[in-house]
Amino acid sequence: MRNIQLNNMLNIQLNIQHIIQLNIQHIIQLNIQHIMQLSIQHTVQLNIQRHNMLNIQLNNMLNIQLNNMLNIQLNIQMNNMLNIQLNIQLNIQLNNMLNIKLNIQLNIQHIIQLNIQHIIHLNIQHIIQLNIQHIIQLK
Repeated sequence: MRNIQLNNMLNIQLNIQHIIQLNIQHIIQLNIQHIMQLSIQHTVQLNIQRHNMLNIQLNNMLNIQLNNMLNIQLNIQMNNMLNIQLNIQLNIQLNNMLNIKLNIQLNIQHIIQLNIQHIIHLNIQHIIQLNIQHIIQLK
């Protein structure tokens, strides 16, 4: 009987050790699974953060490019407007100068015509006077 009791105790002890060992293995397996899950979550979070940072950088670059393009376009439009204004002003000045020159030429022509008419008139008067004097002398 004593042997049976010893044998039973030994079996119980072995069973307990086996159960403890199985429990330890199970706990280790659960811990490994949990660690793997946490690692996957952490990796996903890191990837999301990296992706967000890359998106921010890309958005910044695109915004800079867009701003540059808009600035170039605005500068071109502004330059065109300024060129148009300058051309209008230059055209007005040129037209004024040409009008002044033309007016001067026309005035000179008019003065010359008036002078010629006046000279002709004076010559005619002088000729008439001379003719009158000559007629008077002939009489």
